[in-house]
Amino acid sequence: MLMDLISRLVGIQELFLFNFYPFVQRFVQRHQKEVTKMLLFVVQASHHLVLPEIIQSLLMTVPNNFVMDKNSGEVMTVRINAIKEITARCTLAMTEELLQDLAQYKTHRNKNIMMSARTLIHLFQTLNPQMLQKIQEQQEIAKKLDSMPMEERKAKASAISSSRVLTQDDFQKICVAQIKKEMDAAFGKAQKRKYIKIDSG
Repeated sequence: MLMDLISRLVGIQELFLFNFYPFVQRFVQRHQKEVTKMLLFVVQASHHLVLPEIIQSLLMTVPNNFVMDKNSGEVMTVRINAIKEITARCTLAMTEELLQDLAQYKTHRNKNIMMSARTLIHLFQTLNPQMLQKIQEQQEIAKKLDSMPMEERKAKASAISSSRVLTQDDFQKICVAQIKKEMDAAFGKAQKRKYIKIDSG
């Protein structure tokens, strides 16, 4: 009852109570019975003035503990919806990695999970389309790599790695540059000592 009141006050009045989020995070664990209620408190206490990194830690706890195929469809749906509601209030708390992971559930066999993921994607099409675009580009690159024959992949990887390998000439140029730098530094010190001797004489 008290946590419900506090979370509502923090959210409605946009208060800064940064210790509240780590405190609630301790109860967002699998063995806890009131996880859904705890997530509701987090949603209520989230607002756009909260520093993203404060909520991010708590936000990552949800998928790490609950959004996985070994959990029931109902549990996963509720947790994805909770993430959506939190990030709708504090958009910057969402990371590219987390959004990319959750977006993969848009084709899940469970209809409720699929709809929750698609609703989250739709939300970020409005709030942060650049992040989604970047993720889609990465997925397209991954698909191209998957469809590429293994021999071609090896050839491209070899070409990239060989282009970054230093040749013997490169090492010689680096050595010459280092020797020149050391000689210039030594010459400068000698000149400085010479001037000091002249001044003292």
